[in-house]
Amino acid sequence: MKNVKSKNQISYDSKYNIVRYDDNYFQNVIKLFSQSHEIKKPKSYFLYNLSPTPYGKPIRFLMKFDNQIVGSHSIRPFKLKIKNTEFLGGFTYDTMTDPTSRGKGIFVSLATKTHQEAKKRKYNFVLGFANKNSIHGYKNKLGHTELGPINFVSIDEPNFGIKEFPMVHDHWFPRNLGKLNQEYKIRKKFPVRIERDIKFINWRYKKNPNSRYLTCYKPGEYFFIFKKYFNSLHIIDFFGKGNEFYKLLISTARHIAKKTLCTEVTMWISKKHPIMSLLGDKSIRNLKQRQYLHVISFNESITPLLMDFNNWYYTMGDSDVF
Repeated sequence: MKNVKSKNQISYDSKYNIVRYDDNYFQNVIKLFSQSHEIKKPKSYFLYNLSPTPYGKPIRFLMKFDNQIVGSHSIRPFKLKIKNTEFLGGFTYDTMTDPTSRGKGIFVSLATKTHQEAKKRKYNFVLGFANKNSIHGYKNKLGHTELGPINFVSIDEPNFGIKEFPMVHDHWFPRNLGKLNQEYKIRKKFPVRIERDIKFINWRYKKNPNSRYLTCYKPGEYFFIFKKYFNSLHIIDFFGKGNEFYKLLISTARHIAKKTLCTEVTMWISKKHPIMSLLGDKSIRNLKQRQYLHVISFNESITPLLMDFNNWYYTMGDSDVF
């Protein structure tokens, strides 16, 4: 990472002061979230976001101004599997700035601090998903590389003639999903992917109090995760044995969408994934909402693989938003 101080970075002889998060600031973070996003979330949302992942404690620094918290930036630890070797790294999330303090370099100052801490913790990389408003800060101020916009599609047509659908469960996750995930061979065609071991699955989905997921499961065959969001049914994640279950995945999603009064089925999917060929151009629409994958590498041995967007396997489950 570039260690050059940005012209937008706050001068530390001002009234602004960076502090490390601890539980004494819990209520301050809740207040800052409401001020920054102009919405309120339940206490469970913050308990989950501030708690450790299976791979360690999050890095979170706050900005104080006249004893008030006016900014926050966080990096959450997780693992990438790169050519079947696991590497510890970080995921940027939960960035907040008080509206009265925007434009003062708070984001750059806090993000620089969290990235420095990530390097101290021997993280091999830091990545995240950003919209068009925030991607430039990561690229121009923090040295991240924009790999490209996420392929975000809406699925319109095919039902493949399937008339029998699996039972739909409300937020149910069986114990042996880690084994089934390991048998999902398609991921081996993508050298870079978030490791979905049983620890990740339990933390990301089962223990997540902020989302209710719809799931479908056939032992030893497949597992589907869906989420209803207003009028959209999101295909959040999926894995199984072989590639034969893709038609059932798409058909089941459209079936659930109809039952839950959703008007569209959406997903994040690599353009290289076989599902794209299965659907064809006539069955999908590329959605205008843009999210960009960005990454910075602290390990030269994995940098070439990380910087090629075609190497990445991703779904909506990789983002903390869904």
